[in-house]
Amino acid sequence: MNVFPFETADINRLNKRLSENPAEVIAEDEAGLEQEVERTAEEILSRGEKLKIVLVSGRSASGKTTFTKKVCEKLSETGREARHIALDDFLLGFKYMPKNEDGTFDMESIAGLDVALANKTFRLLLTEGKADFPTFDFPKQRRGDLWNRVEIGKSGLIIIEGIHALNPALTENLPEEGILRLFIEPKTGYVLDGKNVFSPEEIRLIRRMTRDELFRGWEAEKTFAQWKSVLAGEKIYIEPYIGSAEIKVNSSVGFEPAVFAKVLPEMLGRIGEDSPFSGDAKAISEKLLLFCGTEKDFLPKDSILREFVG
Repeated sequence: MNVFPFETADINRLNKRLSENPAEVIAEDEAGLEQEVERTAEEILSRGEKLKIVLVSGRSASGKTTFTKKVCEKLSETGREARHIALDDFLLGFKYMPKNEDGTFDMESIAGLDVALANKTFRLLLTEGKADFPTFDFPKQRRGDLWNRVEIGKSGLIIIEGIHALNPALTENLPEEGILRLFIEPKTGYVLDGKNVFSPEEIRLIRRMTRDELFRGWEAEKTFAQWKSVLAGEKIYIEPYIGSAEIKVNSSVGFEPAVFAKVLPEMLGRIGEDSPFSGDAKAISEKLLLFCGTEKDFLPKDSILREFVG
């Protein structure tokens, strides 16, 4: 199920633009996503104070976290109080996560989330104006030792982001009229001389591999091993609820493969010849060589790609 019709970007044209003025290309593409942030903030504000919850869902590596932070910042500029809540903080860890038939973890399953605690905490925050939220330690794959106190005023709202944000189980007993739902994902593919090079799905894989190795203690080879399960889980746990989203956002930034071309090949190079994913790693590395590599230093500090490349 595709929320958006896929768009395509021509690699030759992108490379030409990047070779001439990479800073300008990045600024233009980033501006496109900023327009999506502004559009979302305007819609939220138009709902008035009766709106209490914004749910932001998207497939893996769609940029949910950064987009949500940007919307919160935009709302704060108008005086509307908003608190960002990440569903990842309610993860239970591999110890409690179900497994697929092949032995891999079903990482997209909602069973890996403490739904009861999430529902209780959201309700407490809205009714009492404050609640303690858990944290999650990704490298150790367990709940963190620290809990964060979150407080919100009567006119404030909470923006909850995560792959399961649209699942009704998370908002049981909360007022339906006070909820706005949003779905986000990248939709740009890349072509060279009329031939497909990267699909939006592959862009998400590239994003996820980079992020997981840099920030979650999960090597690229493990991401490859898990990816088939991720895609299967998305069909079961995410797609059935996409239709409930009133706002749909494209999180693509057209130049992004050029940035990953500078970051990811080294990680892929550590996948040995004896790995069943050696061929996949080489294929992606070769495709990235088609792009005019661009240093991440050109990225704005709040770029959505910072979520993946740092």
